[in-house]
Amino acid sequence: MSSPRDSRFQTVVSLRDGTTIRIRAIRPDDKHRLLGHFSRLSAQSVYRRFLGNKTALTPEDLAHFTELDFVDAVGLVATTLGQGDQERIVGVGRYFADTSAPGVARRAEMAFAVEDAHQGRGIATRLLEQLLLFARDGEIAVLEADILADNVHMLHVFQRMGFTTSRSSCGVIRVSLPLGPTYERKSA
Repeated sequence: MSSPRDSRFQTVVSLRDGTTIRIRAIRPDDKHRLLGHFSRLSAQSVYRRFLGNKTALTPEDLAHFTELDFVDAVGLVATTLGQGDQERIVGVGRYFADTSAPGVARRAEMAFAVEDAHQGRGIATRLLEQLLLFARDGEIAVLEADILADNVHMLHVFQRMGFTTSRSSCGVIRVSLPLGPTYERKSA
């Protein structure tokens, strides 16, 4: 399947406060930038992203998160507008499709992490908007994520974008969005 949205994807978007950021496909050469991003996340943000404590990204994690096929695994980064070493990752959004059941409607699990200093500016919303387009192009039938119940800002992002919620386990809420032929954002 060919798609205009692939590992070369990039766009510039405006945030709520009027500043602009680049959203682009994550690349294997982003490993050091991803380590920098992880180091700037608070313990609470790391806990919310991984649903548990994590003190470091291993070389295996870095390969898993940056070496993607953009078919079953899609990762986008929100960055400052700098080039090369001046470019800094401030947010990450990704999904991994469940490939264990061939022939079944494709489902994908999503995750997001936005640097604490940049939370509340609309970065996760902008990443999610782009991931929805990739999911549609990739024939993903349902996008899902597990969110800690106390992560009200991320729950609000998902609800505003049309995701439904259900409790999955103690303190965790499952959000999901079936993707039909056309995705339309719910009015806020």
